[in-house]
Amino acid sequence: RGWGHAGSVAGVQRTMAAAKRLGEITWHQPQTKGEGPSPRSGHTITVDPRAGKAMLFGGCGVDAKGEPAVFNETWLLTTQEPMMWENADVMGDVPSPRWRHTATLLPEDRGILVFGGLYKGKRYNDVHVFNVEKKEWILKECSGTPPHPRSHHTSSLVSFPAEPPAEGEDGDGKPKEDKLYVFGGYGGAGSARDFFSDIHVLDLLTWTWTKIGNVRGNPPKARSDHTASVSGTTIVVQGGRGWSAGKGSTGLFDDTHLLDVVAMEWLEPPGFNPEDDDPASWPKLPSTLWNHQAICVASVPSDKLFVFGGQKSPREYSNTLAIMDVNSNSWVPPLVAGSAPAAREDSAFAYDPATCNILFFGGWRQKWLNDLWTLNVAGVVGPPYAVLKAEPYTGPLTGGTPITLRGLRFIESPMVQVRFTDGKREATVTGQYQSPEAILCKAPDFTKFGAVEVVVRVSINGDPFTVNETTFIYYSNTQAKKSMAFGPGLLSGLQAGRKVSFMLQAKDLSGKLRTTGLDPVKFLITGPAKEIEEPEIIDFGDGTYQVSYSVPAAGEYQVQLQIDENPNDPDSISSDVRGFPCSMAFSRMWEKQAPSGAAARLKGYLRLHGDAASGKIFAYVKDKGVPDYGVESEPEAAPTAANEAEAEPASEQGVEAAVGEVAEEKRAPDMVYILHLASSTWSAEVLSESAHAEPNFIGLRDSKLTALKAAGVPELLALAMVRPHTTEPLADWSLAGKLTGPAPAPRTGFLVEVIDGKAFVYGGFSTDGESAFDDVHVLDAQAMMWTRLYSAEIAKDVALSRRTCFCGMKIVALAKGAVGDAVELVDVLDLAPLLDPKNSDFKAIMLDSMQKQLTDLAANVNGLNQAISIEIADGDTAALHKVMKGLKGVRDQTAQLEYITDQMDDMLAYMAKKNMGKTEPLQRKLDGIVEVLSTTKKAAPTVRKAVKSLQDAEAMRTIETLAEFEEKMTKEHKAFLNGEVFSNTLEYNTAYSKLNATAAQMAELEKEYTKMWALADLFEFGDKLQASKDTLAKMQDERIKIKTVWDLQCIVQSQLDEWKRVLWTDINVGTMEDETKTFTKMVRGLDKSVRDWLAYRGVDSMIKNFAITVPCVADLKSPSMRDRHWQKLMGITKKEIDVNNPKFSLNDMLALELHNFVDDVGEVVDQAQKEDKMEQMLIKLEATWKAIEFQFDRHAETDVYLIRMQEPDFEMLEDNQLVVQGMMASKYLATFEEPVTKWQKELSAVSDVLGIMLDVQRKWAYLETLFIGSEEVKKELPADAERFAGIDADFKTLLKGFNAEKNCVRACAVEGLIKKLELLTGALELCEKSLADFLEAKRRIFPRFYFVSQTMLLDILSNGNRPWIVAQNVNAMFQGVKELSLQGDPAMTVHTMVSNEGEVLNIEMKGPLLLEGKVENYLNKLISRMRDELRVQLGRAIDEYQTKGKEGKERVLWLHDHLAQLVLVVTQFEWTKLTDKALDAVSAGKRNALEVYRQDQLSMLDDCIKAVQGKLDKLNRRKVMNVITLETHSRDINIGLINQSVDRKDHFLWLGQLKTRWETGAHHGSDGEAPDAFLYICDAIFRYSFEYLGCAPRLVITPLTDRIYITATQAAHLILGCAPAGPAGTGKTETTKDLSAQLGKAVYVFNCGPEMDYLTMADIFKGLAASGSWGCFDEFNRLIAEVLSVCSIQFKSVLDGMRKGGDSFRFAGIDYYQHPDGSMSFITMNPGYLGRQELPESLKVLFRPVTVMVPDFQLIMENMLMAEGYTTADVLAKKFFTFYNLNKDLLSKQMHYDWGLRAIKSVLVVAGTFLRAEPDKPEA
Repeated sequence: RGWGHAGSVAGVQRTMAAAKRLGEITWHQPQTKGEGPSPRSGHTITVDPRAGKAMLFGGCGVDAKGEPAVFNETWLLTTQEPMMWENADVMGDVPSPRWRHTATLLPEDRGILVFGGLYKGKRYNDVHVFNVEKKEWILKECSGTPPHPRSHHTSSLVSFPAEPPAEGEDGDGKPKEDKLYVFGGYGGAGSARDFFSDIHVLDLLTWTWTKIGNVRGNPPKARSDHTASVSGTTIVVQGGRGWSAGKGSTGLFDDTHLLDVVAMEWLEPPGFNPEDDDPASWPKLPSTLWNHQAICVASVPSDKLFVFGGQKSPREYSNTLAIMDVNSNSWVPPLVAGSAPAAREDSAFAYDPATCNILFFGGWRQKWLNDLWTLNVAGVVGPPYAVLKAEPYTGPLTGGTPITLRGLRFIESPMVQVRFTDGKREATVTGQYQSPEAILCKAPDFTKFGAVEVVVRVSINGDPFTVNETTFIYYSNTQAKKSMAFGPGLLSGLQAGRKVSFMLQAKDLSGKLRTTGLDPVKFLITGPAKEIEEPEIIDFGDGTYQVSYSVPAAGEYQVQLQIDENPNDPDSISSDVRGFPCSMAFSRMWEKQAPSGAAARLKGYLRLHGDAASGKIFAYVKDKGVPDYGVESEPEAAPTAANEAEAEPASEQGVEAAVGEVAEEKRAPDMVYILHLASSTWSAEVLSESAHAEPNFIGLRDSKLTALKAAGVPELLALAMVRPHTTEPLADWSLAGKLTGPAPAPRTGFLVEVIDGKAFVYGGFSTDGESAFDDVHVLDAQAMMWTRLYSAEIAKDVALSRRTCFCGMKIVALAKGAVGDAVELVDVLDLAPLLDPKNSDFKAIMLDSMQKQLTDLAANVNGLNQAISIEIADGDTAALHKVMKGLKGVRDQTAQLEYITDQMDDMLAYMAKKNMGKTEPLQRKLDGIVEVLSTTKKAAPTVRKAVKSLQDAEAMRTIETLAEFEEKMTKEHKAFLNGEVFSNTLEYNTAYSKLNATAAQMAELEKEYTKMWALADLFEFGDKLQASKDTLAKMQDERIKIKTVWDLQCIVQSQLDEWKRVLWTDINVGTMEDETKTFTKMVRGLDKSVRDWLAYRGVDSMIKNFAITVPCVADLKSPSMRDRHWQKLMGITKKEIDVNNPKFSLNDMLALELHNFVDDVGEVVDQAQKEDKMEQMLIKLEATWKAIEFQFDRHAETDVYLIRMQEPDFEMLEDNQLVVQGMMASKYLATFEEPVTKWQKELSAVSDVLGIMLDVQRKWAYLETLFIGSEEVKKELPADAERFAGIDADFKTLLKGFNAEKNCVRACAVEGLIKKLELLTGALELCEKSLADFLEAKRRIFPRFYFVSQTMLLDILSNGNRPWIVAQNVNAMFQGVKELSLQGDPAMTVHTMVSNEGEVLNIEMKGPLLLEGKVENYLNKLISRMRDELRVQLGRAIDEYQTKGKEGKERVLWLHDHLAQLVLVVTQFEWTKLTDKALDAVSAGKRNALEVYRQDQLSMLDDCIKAVQGKLDKLNRRKVMNVITLETHSRDINIGLINQSVDRKDHFLWLGQLKTRWETGAHHGSDGEAPDAFLYICDAIFRYSFEYLGCAPRLVITPLTDRIYITATQAAHLILGCAPAGPAGTGKTETTKDLSAQLGKAVYVFNCGPEMDYLTMADIFKGLAASGSWGCFDEFNRLIAEVLSVCSIQFKSVLDGMRKGGDSFRFAGIDYYQHPDGSMSFITMNPGYLGRQELPESLKVLFRPVTVMVPDFQLIMENMLMAEGYTTADVLAKKFFTFYNLNKDLLSKQMHYDWGLRAIKSVLVVAGTFLRAEPDKPEA
């Protein structure tokens, strides 16, 4: 099948030439290079567009010699020009020769699938896949029910896209599927032959065949030689031949059938009725056809099916080309160019989407053919995509409009071209692929062509431009200065919080109205509001725009309206529309009232209720009782929500209970205050006597709930709206989207009212409490819609200070004034205008605004005209002034008036266009106004000339008048500043009276100034009145400022008078401090210019004095004050007070004038507080240490009880000592000096005794087990044992004393106790020194004691005569030995050693060893016996390798009988021996000796791998795996020797390997009498040490490991250490341990750190040298610099002894035993890490450095896989290495992702487990 949808081919570079004209297809016979296939038919040709090649396979024809043949050649044809044939040299399972098979291109670069076919009567049903890139055939093993062998069939590939999971289902959904459908054909099982009509499906994911047994619909008759083409998920079957069914049925078909593979149904054509005489059918072929070719090519909007060739009747061949439109199911007459090929059948047909060519090769017509043809179908199918529309469809002439082209099946590609043309002129731009349905581009510049309508087409990857097209309209660019804005949203009288709108009419450069939209319009408004909502701009698409906006606060705003005239130019700047920028003023919608009468107070209990009928607000106030000091006072307001106006009142009982003891105080009567909104007056009544009883607020709430439900508000929302809102917010006002419109934001503390069946919501606070709302929302429950009537901003503190409630259609807010709590401010928001329908009808608003504007404009223009037309009589100054005023108006207002007339003209045109009422009368009126304005402009110059002389004379008189007024203003200002209001001699009440008089006087001056300014402006003398203007402004400013000063004076004085009456016991200092700080901020916040006024200085001094006094009051209220402190204070102030008097008040305290004695007061209070604290602490110490006692713990299993102090008590001791020290340093110690000194001594005694006693206990407990419990120690150290006996007696006596007196303080106060403890400490130190010398002697005898802890060593020595106990610590001295098997009674004879892995070393050759005598002696014997036993067993293992192991051929059986350690030595020995032998043979002329041995190696290695695959116990598996590890390295070495053509044993490649030999020789410690194991590397020789190491895993040896081996062994040979350095995880330590295992050495690994000192290092070096062991110091450079410096001397002493030879070396002046095998030290370092030291040069020279970098991971993986039993380890290791490298590079760098050796090992071990669990599964 062919694919026309090039989108399925990623990245194909197209070279298709465009068709000559639309609908045309072209035949062409191309020229090819190379020798092509021989003539044939029944072959297949398949195009792989990714590879750019077509594959031709099989067929029946004649070969190059002219002989008939059936082929299985694979030919490749390059499909791009120039075409070239290639007879491919293919690999793999090539299909057998065949013809009349099928070949199908698989998706996703998976190759070409060949199925079935025929050869010499044999038919096939096998499946082969050909990889074009690799030129490789693969035979696919398919499961399931395959089709019977057949030929002449069809195979159709159908792809099913992936599907997401259904809603509510888990998982990833349905994955993408590809299936191959095989239909019809001729063949059968065995020798049976028949035509088929069955359908088989091959799932290409699982490679499973399925037979479709139940297909609905009317199926085709059985047939072969038909065609099957794929369109989407439909297979179109056409023609073919089958069995004839008698007369009238030839068995030749021209029918068409459609199979829907999704529904698995043969589809019926439209109108099909089987009972009709001639039932409807799908369009038939032009004639009966078989052996023809057909292919369906994807096209937009309908796929095209091409049919060519075949037989029409017997031996009548066709070369007719037919095309069917798949969507319409109709045949389309082709428009063909070029000559068609000759008629034929059995040719091959394939579609190349890269070139839009159908390739056509060979066939049969009385002879076999081999001609190649192409049919270019681009003119019919076009590119496989279509363009449908452009978004937007219009743009400016200057181009650059971002356009989204909507279409179908666009292909992702960087090569996208978009063409714009009007049929004559064109412009092409580059596009950008976005999705299969969208391409992005920018419109080209069409300025030179003008505003026209163009068509748009698309080309991708060089395809022809699409047949489908869409339109795009260019328009002239908008000009901002020509455009006009008009409408009610630009008029005066606008209100804040209310949305308004206006229109913008866009015009082009010539002033013509724009008829399309999409102009980038910006509306910017700035002003006093903190945050302004984004304006709403509606584009009507006809050049008009509606701008709607609102401002949340009153004030003057700057407004900008801009249009980007060239929106697609990134450098273009938006321009202002005509008339902009401008300023606009917005007023408050709230109406302010200042009611008179007895106002309510916003304090204490207050509830509001609004009565709509009467228009009154009722405020219910109750006094709940507070302390009263002789004057009328009111309670402080409890914190409530600002809008809690109608919430239920608190319980009377609760309030009374809260006041408690003051319940009997005198209370004011409960009141009701009534606000009459109409008259703005207050009245007050006693609630008990009033007719206006307090309503039941809970009942009102229930009534409101009923009203909400009656209005249709959903019950859930209604309940939420009436619940108390002080804390819990209401968040979901829309009920999860059920209510539409702008719902209120989540809030709390709001008001709700039901008016006329609708719910109104006002105000509240945000859920976080940080902001408040001043907005009104209305819910129309019948329409299920919210509407926002009003929205403004309000400060949170303002909202909190108000009380609000509904009163009918009004919302009333009450607030107190600047001074006191009385309600002085009342705001009223009338909702009626907001609900008036006319105010929301844009048409009505426009009409009203136009009429109002015309009226105002006419009055203005007519007034100007009348003013300049006045006749002026002689001396008529008033007439002159009127004319001059008119002339000035003409001069100043002409430009603005012309703008307004143009604006109104555009507005009327818009109204007429939108049919907004009768505009003709308005237009006539406007025309009349324009005519009057024109007349006035023309007359103005004449009038100005006529009045010139009169104007000049009047100007002189005006100058004199202005000068007189300026002099008067100066005098008034001076008198104002000298007035009493600026002094500090007045009371604030008097000052307010004088300020009121001053305000009236200034009002008169302002009236006079206004009159003078009008006169000055008329004559343009404004500068001569500037001084008077400034003076008046300054006087007003000064009046306001001095009023502010007196306001502050009033507030402060009132508050101070109230505080002075408060009793001393009731003073709340915190409140006073906060208020005083507020006063201080207020006075500092006053303008700096007032600071020289005496009134300011007075209030400032008052606040400062009190601010100084308040902290003193706070301090003096301290409970620490005693009578002695008050006496001291009275002595300082020289005044007497009685603080114990119950009526003592703050006023009495202020009489001391504390602000003059601040420091003295602080000193007195500080003394009181410190003394009080000291007193309390002494009481606490007494109580604490009275209860603290020593604790006693039993020592081991004795009757001795050691003392200790509990951790909390010890921390208490330390804390109390610090406290007492602080008290001793206090300057107020005198009062409590005696008890403080006592406690200092007692606590110090406790601390000292406890410290010494704990040290004595520790040393005694440590030495007691040795000097009393160990007979050997007593025997070796008799004098010290006797000394310790005395110590023991004294120590136990002390303990008895502590036990008798457990209290810590009393027990430690015993006279002479510390001296006794010091004597015990000295005696114990003498015993310790003797013990240390004793242990050092033992270590020198058995050096491995240097490597065990001192505690363990003491345990070993103490139990030396009990070997079964010593054996418990054997692993610390013998690292490979887990335990010793002891026998006898008592168990003292060693028979076996058990390794850490559980392997058993039987001491059978040398016999068991009796452990008797001193422990250090029999441990030395145990080492000797272990080594002798291993040496003897090694000799036996070597002998049995030749016999039982059959020289390695039965190695797997042999190794089960021997220790793992010896098996590895024998393996290495045999490898060395046989490689030496092979090299000798090579030297003798046998060139392939190494290769022969390598093959033997591989055979033996395979045996080991197979053994691992079987069932083995853990030890044997480990043993075989270790053999594989070493043998793999040996194999790699031998391969290297072969590759390097090594032909002698002294070649460095061989010398540099670690070789094991079993030989007799008196060298390196061997006696030369018996064979021994030696290891050779370069010029170094080592004797195998026979340390039993067990069956530990072995390291994979890489080239890096080999280099480390060479460096380390050469260092040992030169008697130096080795220093591997490199990053962590590179194997430094493990390589060291593995090398020691190769040499049979004991190696001890030490993790170095700063805590190790030079003595520790000395013991280690001595132990290594004396025991002949190796040491590995991990992270050696973590040692501190001082220790490293000493280490250089210590290690050099060891090396010098080894170089000297002999059996001793000198270390720190003492001779120590030196082991004949010598020792070796490795230091591993991680360079550059934090906390690492640089080694001193003296130490560096003692070690040979080697750098360790990243090992060969792939080699390690291969080795480990082989050890786990994988036979294809090399391939798998490469894959695994690549996989892990990709993970490391691409995945997260977080620490928990580990791609190192540890993770690799873990995974591969699991992989080995899987392999052994499922041995039949393939390894990959």
